[in-house]
Amino acid sequence: MRQLDRDRMIDSIVQFDQQCRQAWQEVKKIAWPIALTNCDNIVLNGMGGSGLAAHVIQSLFRDQLSVPFDVVHGYELPKTVNARTLYIVVSYSGNTEEPLATIPLAQKKKARVLVIASGGKLAATARRQKIPAYIFSERYNPCGQPRMGLGYNLTALLAILGRLGYIHVSDREFDQSLRTLERLNRQFGIDQPVASNSAKKAAQELSGRIPIIVGSEFLEGNAHIMSNQINENGKNFATYFVIPELNHHLLEGLENPTSRVKGLRFFFLESRLYDERNRRRIAITKKIIKRLGGYVSSYRLTGPSRLSQVLESVRYGSYTSYYLAILNGLNPSPIPWVDYFKKRLAKP
Repeated sequence: MRQLDRDRMIDSIVQFDQQCRQAWQEVKKIAWPIALTNCDNIVLNGMGGSGLAAHVIQSLFRDQLSVPFDVVHGYELPKTVNARTLYIVVSYSGNTEEPLATIPLAQKKKARVLVIASGGKLAATARRQKIPAYIFSERYNPCGQPRMGLGYNLTALLAILGRLGYIHVSDREFDQSLRTLERLNRQFGIDQPVASNSAKKAAQELSGRIPIIVGSEFLEGNAHIMSNQINENGKNFATYFVIPELNHHLLEGLENPTSRVKGLRFFFLESRLYDERNRRRIAITKKIIKRLGGYVSSYRLTGPSRLSQVLESVRYGSYTSYYLAILNGLNPSPIPWVDYFKKRLAKP
């Protein structure tokens, strides 16, 4: 593993909980303008790993968010952005083209802009224009890949929205969630043998197949995250679906082509905290997939709260996608095709 992992991605995975702790403590010390607390809607713009945290917030706090929360991945703003909108621009590197381009558009609409970044053009813009911001130092992401700094973006968003009154996460609940993460480091770590390491087992089950990640309710955002992790870290095609929506169309799509269905591996994120009706849906769905010739695997989240299970799922997906890259014989950190695309895009 160490021979392939020349950029030390495993160390970034291990330090995920430290990223979370750093961001939580730092955001609490910032005095946020009162104008950010009484907005009518929230819109977040972030690409790739920088936008994943927003999908977690949407699913985890669907029943708690006091105002509508929308996610944008691109150059354009929804018409709903106005003078009473909290517009959050997230870019780990601070140089992501799409969200940077929208700041003048949001300002023209007199939206209340807030920035999350580690530096780059976005941090410079925030400082120059005195835009409220959380600018962090990536002390616990030694591999340097933005997607492996999700602990910063996710926790910053949790802490900021909590401080502004749109959601509620107590220090006690957050600390309890971090304790769960620390326990899982030992359980999923590289020194833990396959027989007692569910992340290594999952990587073996997914190897050579197309993973279809399935989540529900508060873990819908995590299904999205795990799919992205497998794509970027594992260098392996993956996608995701959610229960119960999946039950209304996808099952019929497994009829053909029959040769392709056998190459799929449906991977379920299961939780005892799901609604009983969705737990039953998952059980029936797994049986149908097996009858149609597909393969089924799952991971049952162990954390005591929804937040702890969300963070647990991020850590589990990180380890699983890392081990999948190793099985594919690749360094998990570089993203040559994404980099190639960006270089081509930058040419006139």
